[in-house]
Amino acid sequence: MSRKDGGFARLLGKHFLKKVMNGDVGVAATRLMKKLISARNQRSVPKFYYSAAEQIWVGVAMQKNEPIRSVSRALDILKTINRLHSPTLTEISRITSLPYPTTFRIVHTLIDEGMIEQEPFRKRYKATEQVKMLSSGFQEDDLILSAALEPMNAYTQKHLWPVALTVRVGNRMMVKHSTNQLTTQTFENYYPGDTMPLLKCSSGRVYLAFCSDEERETIIAGLRSSDPKVNELDLDLVASKEYRTSVREAGYAEYVRAQHNKNPGKTSAFAVPVIAGGQLRACLTVVFFAEAHKMDEAIAKYLEPTQMLAQDVVIRASQ
Repeated sequence: MSRKDGGFARLLGKHFLKKVMNGDVGVAATRLMKKLISARNQRSVPKFYYSAAEQIWVGVAMQKNEPIRSVSRALDILKTINRLHSPTLTEISRITSLPYPTTFRIVHTLIDEGMIEQEPFRKRYKATEQVKMLSSGFQEDDLILSAALEPMNAYTQKHLWPVALTVRVGNRMMVKHSTNQLTTQTFENYYPGDTMPLLKCSSGRVYLAFCSDEERETIIAGLRSSDPKVNELDLDLVASKEYRTSVREAGYAEYVRAQHNKNPGKTSAFAVPVIAGGQLRACLTVVFFAEAHKMDEAIAKYLEPTQMLAQDVVIRASQ
């Protein structure tokens, strides 16, 4: 070891030891890493020192189980926005006790991630439907999901085709449970949290037909204003009273040769609503090979069992 290297090592050692003696090990390790990085950019530093300091820093963090401050701050801001509905940056900064520049950066990061949005014409912020995806894996208190697991699995074991339980999240339908993995009669697997465009799947169309008029108007207005890729013809179709009436009378919505999946045009699907206590709670979608059944054949064979499945789920959820 050269005299230069030895002197540098002693300097870092003294700095680290001083902080440790003061009881601030986490700060000591962090500052040691910063000094090493700065020094490494300015002069030659043996890799040994850098690697050793990195191990100290990681070890201290693991030993103290310190939270990542930026993550904690982002969650605090998200909870504040959710609680206050539409706060300003100043209000968020005051309530979370965070500096305004820090609040600004985190808020805009959450906007980029789709978790919050700025209201039009006002500098206020609110949570988006995307936030609901954070709870897609939380199943303990979801009565509909818990009630659906067993009968859905039994359905696929009997009829072989996969069935999916979906709910609306913003302008998309999100999978809560799917039985794709229980059968070979599928081209792809769907997992909780997977989403599909609302207008491009049978579950989205049945949802629009059976939801309340107020909710439907809000969804359609949102699609028109926020989705540049929306097909106006599709939107006009599902928004029409005639289409809603026909779907409600039939008890299902269909989508032939779906395009928004990994195998475009190879599967068709139909969906039925799951209605509990007069409220639309979810949708059940049966997916099948387009070459195996024409839609009218599939409806004749599987619609009644699927509607019975929906009724079974509601009964189980109420018990």
